[in-house]
Amino acid sequence: MHTLEGMRGEATLSVAVAASGEDFMSVELPVTIMTIPFLVGPIPVELKIRAQFVVNAVVPLDGSALASVKFTYDSALGFEYAGGEVRASGHAGELTIGEEATPHTAASPAAGVNFGGGYPRVELDVVGESIVPGAQIAYLVGGTYTFFPACQSADALILGSAGYDLSFLGIVDLGGDSVEFFKEQRPLLRAGQCPE
Repeated sequence: MHTLEGMRGEATLSVAVAASGEDFMSVELPVTIMTIPFLVGPIPVELKIRAQFVVNAVVPLDGSALASVKFTYDSALGFEYAGGEVRASGHAGELTIGEEATPHTAASPAAGVNFGGGYPRVELDVVGESIVPGAQIAYLVGGTYTFFPACQSADALILGSAGYDLSFLGIVDLGGDSVEFFKEQRPLLRAGQCPE
């Protein structure tokens, strides 16, 4: 069983883009923010804290997009391996998503922008091998504008998830995958002839 209790925090994501063209960027900070070594009996274990940011924008020369959202959470992330299967044991707790600025996305043709971050991103290494390559709280804010039909929309999302790799030193391989603990999406804006 692997559990991260008391995952509490507050994050504000803000994005302002004008005439970006077509950009895609996925950046994981190259440096681990913090490493906490400890022993489980005689076995060396390392807990690493990292961050990840993703930006995806297609905003033409006459376009712009703006959104700012505040997320707060009080949750737990965890999973357990029993009976040959992995089960999520985390919970969402109290989640809030609130607007910090009135969102908009506009252009003569279509436009869209998404900005997201994953922090804290917690990794767990046992004897130098990663068994939890990333348990994280992730946030996403984005907006789109379409011309036919004319629709301006913006959404915010908070997600708790983890990846796992249950193989050790090339001797035991119980497989790897990912689990989702919670996911909450909230519409921030619907203007025009937006589909339901």
